[in-house]
Amino acid sequence: MRTAAADWRALGTTVRLVVTDPALLDSCNLLLTRHLAEVDAACSRFRDDSELTSLDTAAGRPTRVSPLLAEALAVALRPTSSWTGSRWRPRRSARRRRVSRSRTAPPGWRPRSPSATTRCP
Repeated sequence: MRTAAADWRALGTTVRLVVTDPALLDSCNLLLTRHLAEVDAACSRFRDDSELTSLDTAAGRPTRVSPLLAEALAVALRPTSSWTGSRWRPRRSARRRRVSRSRTAPPGWRPRSPSATTRCP
C-alpha cells in the first residue's frame, strides 16, 4: 500500500497527515489545515482575537459561542466530571488559584540564583 504524508506546525505542535491514497494528500491537507485554523480561531488562549479570549473577557456574562467552542469546552470538561464524580467545579478551582497567587511566598522560600537557572537553546 502506498501512502503519502505532509508535516507542518499548528497549534503549538507538529502535525503529521498520512493518507493511504497519495492523490488525496493535497485535498486532505487543505481540509485539515482549514479545520485546525478554525480550532485556533475559536480555542486559542494565546490569540487576542480568539473566541476563547472573548469569552474570558466577558467575565461570566452570558455570551454566545460557536458550536466548535461549545463542543471543545464540553469535551474538555467531560473527563473532570467522570474522574471526580462531578465534585470538581471549574469556577471554584479558578477562584482558589487567584487566592493562592495573591499570597506571599512560604517561609524560607527564595528564588533560584541566576547562575542556577537553566536556559533552553
